[in-house]
Amino acid sequence: MYCVRCGVELAEKEGFCPLCGTKAYDPDEVAKLLSECEGKERQPAPERATVRYIKNRYVAIVRFCIFMSMLILVIVNLSVNGGLNWSLYPLSVLALLWFCMIFPVKYSHRFHPVILVSACVGAASLFLIAIDLLTGFGRWSLIALYSAAYACLAVSLPLLAKKLNAKHIITILAACAGLYLFALDFEVGFKGWSLYAACGIVLLWCFAMLPLYLNKSYSALISFIVDTLAIALFLYLVLMVNGAEDKFFSLALPIALSACLPAILTCGVSKAARFSVYGILSLSSLSAAIASLLINLFINLNLKAQAFLNQWSIITASCCLFVAAFLFATEKSKKIKEYLNKKLNI
Repeated sequence: MYCVRCGVELAEKEGFCPLCGTKAYDPDEVAKLLSECEGKERQPAPERATVRYIKNRYVAIVRFCIFMSMLILVIVNLSVNGGLNWSLYPLSVLALLWFCMIFPVKYSHRFHPVILVSACVGAASLFLIAIDLLTGFGRWSLIALYSAAYACLAVSLPLLAKKLNAKHIITILAACAGLYLFALDFEVGFKGWSLYAACGIVLLWCFAMLPLYLNKSYSALISFIVDTLAIALFLYLVLMVNGAEDKFFSLALPIALSACLPAILTCGVSKAARFSVYGILSLSSLSAAIASLLINLFINLNLKAQAFLNQWSIITASCCLFVAAFLFATEKSKKIKEYLNKKLNI
């Protein structure tokens, strides 16, 4: 034997190295211990087999109990009424219970949990449709079906669609939300409220998602122009539904231009002057002040009010102008800009 640390030859019965004091190990005993450890590691773990056994027992017991309950209901209904009538309701409940209790457990290792939940929600929707058909089909089950389908899509799409970007997922969900609202409105007799909601979703998409699709140097400017057209179209639809489309040029179009033209000018000036974040925010605050004053002015002119401006627009514009002045001073002062950059970790 040799010392494992310094390599000095050891006698057979020596327990420690006489030079460095390291404990001596018998090579045969070390090899025996290593072989025993490798054998233990190669043995299959019993946990998987135990879990599989429990799953199989659970599926067998649940299947037997539900099948026997369904058989008893059929026998009782046939013997009392001579046919299947009232037993169809508990039979459908038991079928849904069987699917929701067995399918997620039996196929948990094959499918994603979102798919399993979506399948159970779909089965519940089909159950409601079956109940609706048995009671005369009042179409109330379709509302539940549309809601369940959109909920499953909203949950499963971000998790399962790995190839889709976040902006594409949001766009698909927004489009499906509009279709969902139209379907609900159609089921209740099409009152027209879905038009307002769908147009509102389109406006939100234009403001939030359109700049992400325009990866160009003037994407913000193009987005503001499209937003102006979208706001004008939305206001025209609102006026047309309410029978006041003649006020489009006197009220709706000036409001849309008042909201978006200052933003377009802000985008153009910031691009030309090459402002930093403080300069862009300063111009944005200035455009918000101008927009609030113009919108209030056109509303009062259309309503033929005595005052040209109300108190709310003056207060809003004053606050925005104060913020714009402070940010513009920050843009022009290097010391203030450096100080804020250090404090804000910019």
